[in-house]
Amino acid sequence: MTVIIEGLLASIYQKPEFKDKETGEVKPGKYILQLQTMNELKNGEKKLELYDISIPDDLIPQYKGKVGENVQVRCKFFTENNTPVKFYGV
Repeated sequence: MTVIIEGLLASIYQKPEFKDKETGEVKPGKYILQLQTMNELKNGEKKLELYDISIPDDLIPQYKGKVGENVQVRCKFFTENNTPVKFYGV
């Protein structure tokens, strides 16, 4: 399933490089978009949330220069061992 997350692009950063446990190969860290959204709660209050969305390197040019603007990111998502949902751009 694919979802679209829309919000204010607060930041773009690259995670540190890491070593593959199986091969020992050092790989570059993934790029992360940080999106701010304003969600309305059942009681009418508004809650600001920040989502970290990993994206493939080929999508970086699409978002560079858009920090501070509203953007839409097409995502898939997953969760492991009852952790919060994690999103990744496609």
